Amino acid sequence: MNSATYVALIRGINVGKTQLAMERLRKLCTTSGFEDVRTYIQSGNVVFSSSENPTECGIVLAARLQRELGKPVGVVVRSARELAGVAAKNPFLKVKGVETSRLHVAFLAERPNAGRVKALAAIDWGRDRFHHSAKELYLCCPDGFGRSKLATTFERMLGVGATVRNWNTVSKLLEMAT
Repeated sequence: MNSATYVALIRGINVGKTQLAMERLRKLCTTSGFEDVRTYIQSGNVVFSSSENPTECGIVLAARLQRELGKPVGVVVRSARELAGVAAKNPFLKVKGVETSRLHVAFLAERPNAGRVKALAAIDWGRDRFHHSAKELYLCCPDGFGRSKLATTFERMLGVGATVRNWNTVSKLLEMAT
């Protein structure tokens, strides 16, 4: 089977008490059978190659991280092709005057229920905006992600796990993966 390039987005690494050096993360990925392992910044972003499918890679990495850290850690894996699609579909890049530093992508662990997405859309989020596409939620938070009620609420309302990356990180990971 041919090898494919993937990006693993790990939730909550090097936040609070969940500390993991990137050198150790690279080693965990290598011993999990992944190849060409590279990390980006200290927040759990890994680019690697594997002949396994993305779901299997995520399961293997999540299990390895749970053994290492002693608690479950969310892992979302996207292929390089999927990440390119995510980058190409960001509707906020076409909006005049939008600062890319205020854009984020929430990578969802699974597709949310359509009714839950509709309920999220029915709320007035002030200046914050979102766009749902399959297993991603594009977020535009003009007043900052840290001040966004949408950013702190969407995951619970959708009922699915997620991990969020800013647009700069998404762009850099795509560059590394392609």
